[in-house]
Amino acid sequence: VKATHVLAVEMKDTPGSAAEILCVLSDNEVAVEYMYACATPIHGKAVMFLRCDDADLAERVLAHAGFAGIAPGELGQV
Repeated sequence: VKATHVLAVEMKDTPGSAAEILCVLSDNEVAVEYMYACATPIHGKAVMFLRCDDADLAERVLAHAGFAGIAPGELGQV
C-alpha cells in the first residue's frame, strides 16, 4: 500500500463545477494525474479529490480562483 498526497477541494454540486476547477488548473499548467468527486451531506456541495503533478501550485491557483481547500481533519465534517 502506498499513500499519496491529494487535494480536497469544495465545489458546487452542479453540472460544470468540476470543469471550472479543471480549467483553472489547466490554465496554470498544472497536470491532473487523477481525480474523483463525491456529493456531501451539505446541500449543494461536493468534494473533488485531485492528484496533481505540482500540489503546491495547484493549491495556490485554486485558492486564488476562490476554491476552498478542505483540510484532512475537516473531511469527517463534510
